Amino acid sequence: MSNIWSGATPTGATDANDYELGSVVCALKAVTLNGIRVWSPSNAVNRTNRRGHVWDMSGNLLATITMTDALPPGWSTHLLGTPLPLNPGEMVVISYETSGNYGIVNNAFVTSPHTAADGGMCFPASRAVLVAGSSSHGNGRFHATPATAPNTSFSTFYAVDADYTITGGTGGTAPTVTGLSLTADGLTVTATITATDPEGLAGATYAIDWGDGQTSSGSGTSFTHTYTSGGLRAILASVTDSTSLKGYRAGAIELAAPSDGIGVQGILDAIVTHAMRLGRFERVNAFEATNAPGRGVTAAVWVQDIAAIPARSGLATTSARISFMVRLYSSMLADPPDAIDPEVTAAADALIEAFTADFQLGGAAAYVDLLGANGVALGARAGYLPMGDGDQLYRIIDVTVPVVVDNVWEQAP
Repeated sequence: MSNIWSGATPTGATDANDYELGSVVCALKAVTLNGIRVWSPSNAVNRTNRRGHVWDMSGNLLATITMTDALPPGWSTHLLGTPLPLNPGEMVVISYETSGNYGIVNNAFVTSPHTAADGGMCFPASRAVLVAGSSSHGNGRFHATPATAPNTSFSTFYAVDADYTITGGTGGTAPTVTGLSLTADGLTVTATITATDPEGLAGATYAIDWGDGQTSSGSGTSFTHTYTSGGLRAILASVTDSTSLKGYRAGAIELAAPSDGIGVQGILDAIVTHAMRLGRFERVNAFEATNAPGRGVTAAVWVQDIAAIPARSGLATTSARISFMVRLYSSMLADPPDAIDPEVTAAADALIEAFTADFQLGGAAAYVDLLGANGVALGARAGYLPMGDGDQLYRIIDVTVPVVVDNVWEQAP
């Protein structure tokens, strides 16, 4: 029997809550999953009728393991009543029920997989495994309700290992995929596979499952594919030797689709809509006012400046920051005078709160730069402005809304 984990000894986490804790594991060869191996601290809390579980990647229960109520300190193995066969490339989640205190290794699989010494199974890299029905990803899994499919993910190793036996084959050794390099140019991804095999790789077939229903294969080690949309893409590489034995490696890459320009109108509409929904303004103009507004609090929205963002741009497309100004006006003749500042300030506060709660503006932008990561933060500045024929004085608050839009302009050589 074999195990996957050969890294650092886990440390105990003090946590009084109940959980279903687990890990994603992947078969690299034809294996039989015999059970799970769990590391437990000396202060682990006993649990009556404790169970372990095996789930498919959609959260369906495949098998249940009877465990001891009290877990011994260190590693302990708990076997399935009926071992579960896994095909090469098949991934499952293995987990167990806790009642307080467990083992962890932080950031164990952030970007790289952890492969067993015999090459039979691995913990895939966290970037390569998505949670079913969501855009989150991670190898370590948990759920706050025991005996429930763990669907919250982190790169933490929760000290749940596989116990397995390599089965089948022709007596030879399957290839080991030692690397999967992924590079993107817009929506086009190039994948390059590296592999080794003690028996040699003459006649080997290299293949990529792009994760969108498309595959590529051949005798070469590099393949290119163009996606129809952006997002996080999980990619699976395989190498099949001349005796039909296979090795696998998973990877992931984040893609951002080029847009049709900045999309100013959509962003402007979203900002104006947020302002109008607050119900604090006499009117909301989608332009910088040149005439004096009325006696109530008025808002005006316009484009302040546009700039490229080098740190978010690639070699194919340029991303941009577009700063919008939202100016709030209130006449200094409003009555009572001591209510002017509180009213305008409350309106600015409500507006900033609205942009913080919907920082993607309903999908019109990548995000509102709340903290100024790209030079300008969401914020406000107060002042006075004379307007109209008689230079009527208005109390104003200028709210700067910096909006980031990815892949605005396509670069041409």
